[in-house]
Amino acid sequence: MNTESPSGIYHGYMAFNFNNPIFVWNYDYNKYNAATLFPSGNTDFYTQAIHEITHLLGVVSLQNEYGGSVINFVPGNGSTISPYFSRFDKFLKYNLYSTILSPVLKNNPTTGGQMYRYSTDAPISKLFPGCPNFPPVAGSLNTDYSNCSTSIQYVGSPTLPLYTSKCFEKRYSLSHFEDSCFGSAGNDNYFLMTNKENGVFAKRTLASEERLVLNDIGYSVKSTFGSSSNFTYKNYGTVGTTGIPVGGVNDAFTAGIYTYQVNSGTDISLTGFLSNDYIVSGISNLRFEFLEDLYDTNATFSATLGSSSTNVVYKSFVPGIHILRYVPYDNITGLRGNITYIAVNVLNNCNLNNPCELVRNGDFEQYNLTPNPTPTIMNSCGWQNASFTSTADYFNTATGNPLFSVPCNMWGNQADRILGNHGYVGMLTHSSNCENIKTQLNVALLPNTQYQLKFDVSLAESRSQKSMKFQAFITDTELPLTTNGFIPTTALTADKVFLTSTTFSNQSNAASNGWQTITFNFTTSSNPNLKYLYIGGLNNVQIQNETAQSIVCPVSYGAYAGDGYYYLDNISVIKTVTTPITTTIDAINDDFSTMPINTTSGGITVSVYTNDLYNGIPSIPSTLTNVTFELVSPISISGATINNSGLISIPAGTPSNTYNLTYKVTIVGNCSASDTATVTIVVNNIIMTPNLVSGIRANNIVELIALQNSNKIIISGQFSKYNNISRNTIARLKNDLTLDDTFLCSPNDINFRAKDIAIQANDGIIVVGTFSNYGGGSNGNNIVRLLNNGSVDTSFNAGGIGTTALPTFTNNDVNTCAIQSNGMILIGGDFNFYNGVHRRGIARLLPNGNIDLTFTPTQLNNYNRCIVSNILIQPDGYILLEGIFNATGLSQNTKLIRIDSLGNIDTNFTMGNDTSSFPLNSQPLKTHQYTDC
Repeated sequence: MNTESPSGIYHGYMAFNFNNPIFVWNYDYNKYNAATLFPSGNTDFYTQAIHEITHLLGVVSLQNEYGGSVINFVPGNGSTISPYFSRFDKFLKYNLYSTILSPVLKNNPTTGGQMYRYSTDAPISKLFPGCPNFPPVAGSLNTDYSNCSTSIQYVGSPTLPLYTSKCFEKRYSLSHFEDSCFGSAGNDNYFLMTNKENGVFAKRTLASEERLVLNDIGYSVKSTFGSSSNFTYKNYGTVGTTGIPVGGVNDAFTAGIYTYQVNSGTDISLTGFLSNDYIVSGISNLRFEFLEDLYDTNATFSATLGSSSTNVVYKSFVPGIHILRYVPYDNITGLRGNITYIAVNVLNNCNLNNPCELVRNGDFEQYNLTPNPTPTIMNSCGWQNASFTSTADYFNTATGNPLFSVPCNMWGNQADRILGNHGYVGMLTHSSNCENIKTQLNVALLPNTQYQLKFDVSLAESRSQKSMKFQAFITDTELPLTTNGFIPTTALTADKVFLTSTTFSNQSNAASNGWQTITFNFTTSSNPNLKYLYIGGLNNVQIQNETAQSIVCPVSYGAYAGDGYYYLDNISVIKTVTTPITTTIDAINDDFSTMPINTTSGGITVSVYTNDLYNGIPSIPSTLTNVTFELVSPISISGATINNSGLISIPAGTPSNTYNLTYKVTIVGNCSASDTATVTIVVNNIIMTPNLVSGIRANNIVELIALQNSNKIIISGQFSKYNNISRNTIARLKNDLTLDDTFLCSPNDINFRAKDIAIQANDGIIVVGTFSNYGGGSNGNNIVRLLNNGSVDTSFNAGGIGTTALPTFTNNDVNTCAIQSNGMILIGGDFNFYNGVHRRGIARLLPNGNIDLTFTPTQLNNYNRCIVSNILIQPDGYILLEGIFNATGLSQNTKLIRIDSLGNIDTNFTMGNDTSSFPLNSQPLKTHQYTDC
């Protein structure tokens, strides 16, 4: 059900089963009562449709028979998140005494505000008054039972009795109004939201009281419903009522790419997450509160409440898709909007120690955070649970807790199989639940290629009476967490990899050190996207009984026969080469002596990959994910490191000298495809201004500079390289003026020229100029919005053609752009239409790139000439335009005019007149050309 514009935002969905013999449907719209021959006993389709839509809008209780919520879950780190109730539930009260109504729910405002962490405060017997059963659930649904004296009440603008069955009826109890306890119309005859249709007449409009309920839970409601030409029409005899004037819109994707994406353990600014939220009183009054991570309780925020100007810096060490939530509210009225969510993709940033290996941290030696006293799999870098109801454990000597140490711990006594290592994971296994684990491979498996997966398992002594056949699954989609960790059978399609061990992993199949190595050799299908690995008991788990092992560790639990427990370690996936290698890598020597590193501060070189050859041709940044780098011993600079982009870090305090280092570049998953080269690096104590060093920075003129909210710098000009790295006319710099290699854009128009750049509140990058079909995108002529990674935002001006000229004319340029405080985008130039709408030289766009039809510069549209070269927005909202402006019939050009926020010429402003033909010889409102940057 779509209630917003633009389309594509849905509250929910519903379905009708027209084949269910229980229901005899009335589809005839014109039959709605006895006078119109409504078929007695039928269920009216239109009544049911409006009824279910009203449920979707939130007239529904989320309470279950025990007073809890039907939406209550445990996320990946094992911490229970409070149950979810509806805003409707906040209005429910029960009879505490004969004359006193008490709220059914309560919460702690200091930890949950007005929207989080509710729990049932009513005695649960009030939810099923007089039920003799346990559990207190009705044997049949919709019994139509009512007892007005025990009915739960909705207490808001109206006070209404709710359907409260003797035994709790799921989907019916508390979510419908009870006619028999209200007014004189009779049972099921008054409310649309009653628990049952009466089979006598249709009810296709909400009752007056139900309309007020919608208003209570946040909706603005009109004074009428439906069309006066048909039976759905109802005039409520009152004025329309405004609902809650603030609401949040979830943030997840921008043109199919995660809006917020960051490496684990790295700060990210959640810039602009309020920019798409809604508030009637103005963005300056919009606030947020109780910002938190539902997935990782150890994640950090620089602020959990604030305004649109608050810089929220977020960090998590746990890879995966994190769901953050907050509540937007109006600082003036105090009204709270809906619970709103932000998706953050935290990337696996574990080191890949073996370039042939596709599994990061398969030996579990790396950890995200120092293991706490009760560490879980989430502490281990790169690994996660496959279940949200239980979690695998993480054992490491660094924990300091003997229950989670190595070798002796709470489940048994097991040394790491590799001498010198001191970490592994552990999981409970059972036929009904397994603590399975998952990770994302470094790269996707190649189609139709042979691979080997192997890992070590050891059955712990205290849970050694149940053994299991281990399984592995590699898929192209990260599956949702399940309650038992199992993989649905529907996901085990032929194009995936599903493997089951041929033997039970028990003591008899283990080596003398307690470990059994499980090896799977397999060939992939034609699916090119297999990259998510699951291990454990995954589907149709096979369990058998075993003889108990002796318990030797003093802190271990006693023996238990109900389930098994395994230690896992040394998980590996490698390609087994049986076909000729076609991908090659050639490392080329680098001489960075013209770019010295300061001995006091240290520094970072440019990438050694810039001049290397990938498959015989010069490398490009997009192939960086296919290779790994390492420094080869002996390393002449102590503490020097090389990262995944080929940048070498030189530590502060390195003595002045000329150094030669050797690096190795290897194709991921292909051990035989590697090469080495040398790097010459000069370290000295001479302070040099970086922008004066030959060959560094842009190799030609920089004409435009714009600063993002994240303090990163967008530049554009006539350059083709920055820091000797290919960047065609546009690049992004970090605040230390080094190149941001995560930003890659590529105009495909050889005549491309950017003339202006503006930054939106959410860091969207608006670029205007003279070009078409930028980068193969679809934003239209002369305008494009770039995402935070430099790609075209295809949702901007989707389907629009941008600016165009009059027929037979060729003038079509956008010279300038500016963003108003409300997010609207002004563009100016030499054009006549935007998206086919007449706009001569000046147009205003909505934040999504569509034309703003409320901005109607009618006078300028009728000018003989209107060419805008610069735009300046005044603090009072008036807009200064510099350019050539010539009203029809006048011989003199105007160079400077002012318009109001609707596009009307401000006649109180003294225009600047001149007989010159173009104003750019004068001092412009803003300039953009910079050299020697």
